[in-house]
Amino acid sequence: MRRRYSDAPTIRKVLQTIWYQVNNGQEIYVIGVILQDGTVRGGTGWGAEFAKLCNKPLCVFDQEQDGWFA
Repeated sequence: MRRRYSDAPTIRKVLQTIWYQVNNGQEIYVIGVILQDGTVRGGTGWGAEFAKLCNKPLCVFDQEQDGWFA
């Protein structure tokens, strides 16, 4: 996913929580900013990347472009 994170237990719990939410969802909707490399900035980006890995339909509202992208 081209992302780095700490091995701290708190970060692992956050990522685990995001994974469970994405894994149990049928469609994933996130709001953030799409970067040049096609990823979404920040913690929302983790959910978007997990959705891609799980082959879930993904819709992103890009706040800078003021529009939805699939």
